[in-house]
This record gives sequence, C-alpha cells and structure tokens, in this order.
Amino acid sequence: GLSRVRLLEFTQVQPYRIARLRCAPDEPSEESSLHEGVLRARIVSLLEQLGAASGHNSSQWLHSLNQSTSFSALVDRTASAACTDPVERQQMLEERCPLKRAVRLSETLAKQLLELSGTSGDDPSGGPIILH
Repeated sequence: GLSRVRLLEFTQVQPYRIARLRCAPDEPSEESSLHEGVLRARIVSLLEQLGAASGHNSSQWLHSLNQSTSFSALVDRTASAACTDPVERQQMLEERCPLKRAVRLSETLAKQLLELSGTSGDDPSGGPIILH
C-alpha cells in the first residue's frame, strides 16, 4: 500500500465491493526525530543478524533499503515481510505513529532472532526503548 486509509462506508457490495475511504496519514510523535536514527540502526542491525543466523547474506539489500527509504517506509516494508504472525503484523501496520511501529518491530525482530539462535537471556535488540 501507498498509504493508510480509514474505511468510511461501502457504497456497493455486489458484484464486488466499492468503498469510500479517507487517508489516514502517520501521526509522528514529538520524539520521532530524536529516536528515528537509533531505531533505524537497530532494525537494520537486527535484520543483518537474522540474515546471518539464517545463512543469508542480506547486507547489500539492507544497505540499499536503508539508504533509499524513509524511516516510515523502512518500518512498514520490514514489518510486512518479517512479521510472520498475521494478527501482530496487522496491529503493527495499523499503528499510526511510525516511532511506535518501529519499537514494536524492533521487539518482534529481537524475539525472532532469539528463537532462531536458540539462545535465551541476552536481548539482541540492545534493550527496550522507553517513550515518554
């Protein structure tokens, strides 16, 4: 998708659905600019670690994605591809604050890395980010 939308109403349901929608733009928090760089680096690092743990060399793809994509798009694309639980993925993508989406994505990727590596204890994400 190109942007988030809110479903207002169905104007037709047969033979196929037609609906009126309203754009639902991101609602960045006041802290977004302070934390975006840290979260971007954490997400890219976790993706690199996941690639290495699974035997895939994803560094070239990650470099390209990280350099050419806005923070919000990086989080959305990664969440769409990396979240295996459809309910969790949908909840994450419905969040309108990019910073909150990124924190959830970082936690999800860290959990996947722990599961893939078969270790417990150390948090590979670098610890939680507390938003005030």
